[in-house]
Formats: sequence, structure tokens, C-alpha cells
Amino acid sequence: LPYSEQSICQARASVMIYDDTSKKWVPVKPGQQGFSRINIYHNTVNNSFRVVGVKLQDQQVVINYSIVKGLKYNQATPTFHQWRDARQVYGLNFASKEEASTFSTAMLFALNSQAMGVACFLLFGAGRLERLLEVLLTPQHAEKRKAAVHLPELTCTES
Repeated sequence: LPYSEQSICQARASVMIYDDTSKKWVPVKPGQQGFSRINIYHNTVNNSFRVVGVKLQDQQVVINYSIVKGLKYNQATPTFHQWRDARQVYGLNFASKEEASTFSTAMLFALNSQAMGVACFLLFGAGRLERLLEVLLTPQHAEKRKAAVHLPELTCTES
């Protein structure tokens, strides 16, 4: 990975896509069931994010998805989360509620960070945004994460 890209979370999950024909969730790659290591990477140069999943069994990349501004992310159950784009509905079936919670916090952080725009990113700087994520992922915030759907509002002011 380029030096400007950092992992902001890691979780284990099965990567699924919704098959419109059969109306069922299926593995993202046929015959590729089982857990993958899912990371959200943050490019600190251009404030972009992507979801990358690597199969634990054979290290194959099963998903490399750019998180775009305005993406609709849905926590369907405590361990199954999904999002869609124009072509596909993606799903992650997590190994545990804790891993799902960690991932959703990072995903919502990514979406809120992009919604703030580049100007706010430059004002805060990568280090301060990464520190905010570290605080949000601490055990003390675990109960708040369970109760909240969205991260707290972020503003473009220096503190």
C-alpha cells in the first residue's frame, strides 16, 4: 500500500452480494465462502477511503471498494451490515458484534469525514482526524456506539 494510506479498522467478515435473480445473499466470488480480513483504508493525502477484504484462507482480494460521498450504509442487524451503489448491494456478515461495531464506527467516520469536505480535512489535518477515530474506538465509547447510529457532528473549527 502507498505510504499515504493507513488502515483505520480491521474486522473479520464474510463478504456477500445480493443476487437479484435468486433474491438471496451470495458470496462475492462464487465458491468463496468463509471469513475475510476487512480493512478500511484512509488515504491521508486526498482524504479518500476504501474497503478492502482479503480472504483469510488463500489471501485473495475479494473486495476493493472506494467509499464515495453520500454512500448509504445500513446496519441491518448487529452483525450484518450492507451498502449499495448503482450496480450492486454489498453485505458484510461479521464474526462478532464487536467487530461489526468497530467497522461501523470507522465506516461512519469515513462518510462523515468525506461529508465535511476537503477544506475541513485540510483544516483539521490527517493526524487530528485519525486521533478522533482512535478516541471513538476506545472501550469507553463502546456503549455509545451501540446506542448511536451516527458519529457526533464534526465542525470546521480549530480547538
